[in-house]
Amino acid sequence: MDGIGGLVAHEILSSFIESFKEKINEKLTSHRANSYFQMLIQEYQREREQKHDSANLNEALNNIVNNPKYSELFFETYRKVLFAASKDIGPRIIGLLVADITSNDRVTSEDDELIFILASNCSDSDMAAGYRYFCECSTSSDGVKYKLIREVMANALRNGRRIDTSQINLTREVGVWAFQFKNAGFLWEEDWPGETEIPQKTRKMLVFAGMCDRFFQLYQRALAASSAD
Repeated sequence: MDGIGGLVAHEILSSFIESFKEKINEKLTSHRANSYFQMLIQEYQREREQKHDSANLNEALNNIVNNPKYSELFFETYRKVLFAASKDIGPRIIGLLVADITSNDRVTSEDDELIFILASNCSDSDMAAGYRYFCECSTSSDGVKYKLIREVMANALRNGRRIDTSQINLTREVGVWAFQFKNAGFLWEEDWPGETEIPQKTRKMLVFAGMCDRFFQLYQRALAASSAD
């Protein structure tokens, strides 16, 4: 628009952007950031108490923030927190893990990186659904968690035509959370022989990676801290 009309439109747009930043963007990002920092500081303090470290907390926190070794860790995790699908639990999980890494002065592992990704990509409801499903799983003799999705018959017939019943749609048959966990490397599907003697029978199993134990331990602690606030 030109002239007065264009000026009015620009003022409306500017007003809307400022309102959005104040009411929506800043509110949501600040809540995520607060959850992250609160959990990080609480866990860092807990780790120090266990080690009987009597140094001033503010000085200790300033030391790790100013340590070039952790600059990228803080930058990347804070960015994940601000854009996390989770409003509360995910940022808390990330805070817990950052505190563990910094307080123990260790290098970020591959499992740590994957936990950061999952905590950022999953909503609170997805993590809750995944935890419920995980708790219902069976455990093999070597400690692997698994659960039957369904048993299928290979080369089944439908209306006289052979069809493939072996394909699993995780989102539809298990839940959106399973798709997120699979993408982050926390679970996968396996074909196991059927329990019957019919050779065409196959059991479609969902198998969880060992790091799921650690992720859900962090999830439980983050959930408890959120409930206590």
